[in-house]
Amino acid sequence: MFVFFCKKMLIYKKESYFYKEISMSNISVFKSNSHNPELLIKELFELNDYFTQDEMDLILNAWDSLIGKSRNLTRPSGEPYYLHHLRVAHILAQNHSDKDSIICALLHTAQQLDISLDSVKAKFGEAVYKIIITTDKILNLPLNSKRIHQADAIRKMFFAITKDIRIIMLKLALVLTRLHFIKEKS
Repeated sequence: MFVFFCKKMLIYKKESYFYKEISMSNISVFKSNSHNPELLIKELFELNDYFTQDEMDLILNAWDSLIGKSRNLTRPSGEPYYLHHLRVAHILAQNHSDKDSIICALLHTAQQLDISLDSVKAKFGEAVYKIIITTDKILNLPLNSKRIHQADAIRKMFFAITKDIRIIMLKLALVLTRLHFIKEKS
């Protein structure tokens, strides 16, 4: 699964027409109104119909937690804050990631939204908690120009601190959504 995910990223870099398919432009993937969270999550499940009812209930619980804290927040571009999280979740779901990965995609900014990590752990389990904590550590690694020139050392550190491949997949999905945003704005 991880190799398949990386191959998609390589294709994305080489063939610009494929970019829209994997980066989930609002037009090509989500047809629902971006300001209607209920329809968006329903559409995510329709596009990725491999979840059991119990898994969908847990994912919906995570979505409700996200929406409860971010419904009125917007990005500088004007789009709802939660769309980024849904896009990350969709990238992972396209690769048939498990429910824990999808929940982590939806809650990867839990700390910034004042969602208690203890409540995340209680509702969704130890695995989700650890993935969110580790992803947050990776996202907040201080990168200065000296470290940028030492990319191989950073890559080794990145893989050394992750014991769960889902953390790497979540990080790659986050990068894809950022690339989508940059491409849309240029």
